[in-house]
Parts: sequence; C-alpha cells; structure tokens
Amino acid sequence: LFHLPPSSARADRLVWVDRSGKVAAPIGQPQPGLAAPRLSPDERWIAAVTMESFPQLVFHGEVWIFDAARGQSAPLTRTLEIEYGPFWFPDSKTVLFRRFTGGGMRVISKCIETTDTESELWQGFGDQLSSTGKYLALYPIFQSRTNLAYLSLAGTNRTAIPFPEALRRADNLQWSPNDSLLAFDSDETRQREVYVVTFPAFTNKTQVSRGGGYYLNWRPDGSELFYLTLDNRTLMSVPVKRDGALQFGEPLKVFDPMMRRVISCLP
Repeated sequence: LFHLPPSSARADRLVWVDRSGKVAAPIGQPQPGLAAPRLSPDERWIAAVTMESFPQLVFHGEVWIFDAARGQSAPLTRTLEIEYGPFWFPDSKTVLFRRFTGGGMRVISKCIETTDTESELWQGFGDQLSSTGKYLALYPIFQSRTNLAYLSLAGTNRTAIPFPEALRRADNLQWSPNDSLLAFDSDETRQREVYVVTFPAFTNKTQVSRGGGYYLNWRPDGSELFYLTLDNRTLMSVPVKRDGALQFGEPLKVFDPMMRRVISCLP
C-alpha cells in the first residue's frame, strides 16, 4: 500500500503496488489532506486522516475509513479538532487515534461498526500502538525524545514506563507482529539508521540497515523488515530468520517506489 504524492488539486490518493513496483490499482478517490493511512490486520479496511469534510480549514483532520477492495470511504469521526495517527487493534474493528483539543492531547479508541461512544485511553501524546494492541508508545512531553516511554493497555492501572537512556533518540517505533522485537530508526550516529532490540528487555540491539534508512514496517508474519532509504527512492527488505538464534540478513532492494512513502507491506 502506497501513498501517492499530492496532485495539482492538492489531493492525495492511495494505491496498491506489487513487489516489482508496478501500481496494481488505485483505492478510492483522491482526497484533500490525505495522510497517515493504516491497513487493518485483516486487510479489509484502511484508516486514514483526511480534510474531506472541511477542506477550507488549514489545521484540521478527521479519521476516515476506506474499504480496501472497493474504495468506498466514510468518516469515522466528524470534528473540528485536529486528529491524526490512526492505528488498528488486532480485531480489525477498533481504531486508535490521537486528538488535539484545547485541553491537550488525547488518545481515543472507537469501533468502526457501531456508533458507540468513544473511549479515552490516555491523556497525553501517544505515538504508536503495538501489533498485539497491548502497548502504546508515549512522548509525555510533546516532541521530546528524552521522555520516550511506553504504556501497557492491559487493565486500568496505567503507568508510563520509560525507555532506557540509550534509546532516547529512537523514532518511528514499530513492534514486530508478536511484540517480541521493537524496530526503530535513530540518528545517534549522525546518520539515521534502522535498529532492532528485544522487547521489553531492550537488549541485543542490532543495526539492520546499511547506508541509512527510516520509515520502517514489518511484514505481517515477521519474516521481513522493510524500510526506505534516506532519499525516499528505494524500498529495502531485511530478512528475519528465527531458526534457533534470531538472525537478520543483509538488506535487499525491493524496488524504487518513486512515491511518497510505503504504508504497509504484505506477503
């Protein structure tokens, strides 16, 4: 799934792309301000932020749901507040997203199949939901990497658990499908590279990119870790082997997307 650059009409579009780099099919119609698309685990739906309802507002965004096969779309929320960063829970029915209000940042969950009231999961800046839906990455102080932490969503007694000091520059966090590994990019060597650590121990840190990389994404079965080169021109794949000890292969070129960003990589 790729996010095409904006056209002259300042509208973006989602497309399916095969592993050769060929555009297979468009998804729905272009929408103004389309951003942060996220494919559901069952591959039926796409949650994204758009400005479709209020394109005249500069600082605005609301969560929309797209049918991944037919392209039909409808708003999950309708609000004049700023929303962004949707993520799916494993049931492919519940979406987590962030809403910036006059009272600060809120992390919200809402079911796409009902009109039930939204649930507030956290007051503060939540950044990334883990693959199993058990953990939420946090930046307690907005845009402050020195306060990177995570939250267990199990139960009601939720306390932020800080990341180790050595990982304070981690960005674009991505948990593996079973949450046993945490991938991220970091500029700690003055060039952004992709790393993997075990979770929640934060041990066995391994650099898996070569020559720079960011915007990473796991294959759903955990056998590959994808990332983009720093010039946005090449999609790379790192093989992940689990025969005995965990091993990462050398990065392999998948194709040159020449597009804005890969959103989700499927088998």
